[in-house]
Amino acid sequence: MSFMVFCKQERRNENHKYEKENEFDKWLKNKLDIKQDKQWKRIKNGEAQPPYNVTLPTFIRNSIHHPENTENDKYSDKELRESIQTMIDFIKRGSPCNIQL
Repeated sequence: MSFMVFCKQERRNENHKYEKENEFDKWLKNKLDIKQDKQWKRIKNGEAQPPYNVTLPTFIRNSIHHPENTENDKYSDKELRESIQTMIDFIKRGSPCNIQL
């Protein structure tokens, strides 16, 4: 599901990957009207960075992709179901790999 939704390639440059994920999250907010109402704390060089707002799909994606990051709240089963349904509805509208960021 993450591959289908984020359509990202593996990148060697962690900052570039972060920027692309941040752009996609902004796209979810601006184009699909998904609220950025979850806070995510990124870990950089072993230290938590100031929290920033992300959409629920991005929050869950980050939580799954970074299980070592214990600085963030856990997502609920209800939030997971909501996020999955949001992404299914998004995919049904058209291929996410064809979006223009």
